[in-house]
Amino acid sequence: MGYSIDARNLAVIRKEIKETLLTSLQEARSGYLSDLVSIVYGDRTDIGNIEDMPLLWVLPSPHQPDLKGGHMAIHDFTFTFVVMVYDTEPAIGKDRAEDLTAQVYDLISSNRTLNGKVFDVRPLHYDPSYEAMANSNVYWASCEFAFRIQRKE
Repeated sequence: MGYSIDARNLAVIRKEIKETLLTSLQEARSGYLSDLVSIVYGDRTDIGNIEDMPLLWVLPSPHQPDLKGGHMAIHDFTFTFVVMVYDTEPAIGKDRAEDLTAQVYDLISSNRTLNGKVFDVRPLHYDPSYEAMANSNVYWASCEFAFRIQRKE
């Protein structure tokens, strides 16, 4: 079944995208993303108290709806995926963060409709590894994707 223009409440659509995405990432922890110890969602997480690394931090980002003719809008629900790795060896920590981020990127890219929940999954950004500011043994890298829907409005 292909994707069709949605007419449901935006909150329902957003929640469905979030739940499907997080379920896909959690399921991959038993295989493709087995090196990840935990997955956290949202900006209300106290990242300074997280001890289980490597971790994937999923952050929703704002988006601007694109209004189209015929009472339709395109929404790109955007998420940033930050992988954080602890390692006492800088070269190893940075490399692991980049490798895990590349695996997250490949996993998300491999399902371009998020199991039919969205019209398209669009890669927006890939950011190589950096040393975290407060802790010189924590390294992060990130990628960003837009999960596009078309909606009657």
